Amino acid sequence: MHEWALTRSLIRELVRTADARGEVKIRAATVRIGALSGVSSKHLRSQFSFLARGTVAEGAKLRIEMKDDLLSEIMAGLYLESVEFEK
Repeated sequence: MHEWALTRSLIRELVRTADARGEVKIRAATVRIGALSGVSSKHLRSQFSFLARGTVAEGAKLRIEMKDDLLSEIMAGLYLESVEFEK
């Protein structure tokens, strides 16, 4: 369930970002996941695909970078690294 809430927040942020830039379609998003976040990349991908339906993020490629550095600023969370929009 942890991934569900994080994924919903991620989708909301992607939609806000697209709206602010006047974009209509997201091609890809890159996220970093901290070592202590308790997030499964497999579950995150699955839930992203489901929750993105009907949004500007539908069909977007989700790139996930797992960070194992326990001293990282995101060691216990998820961070949106970048967003690519369709031209």
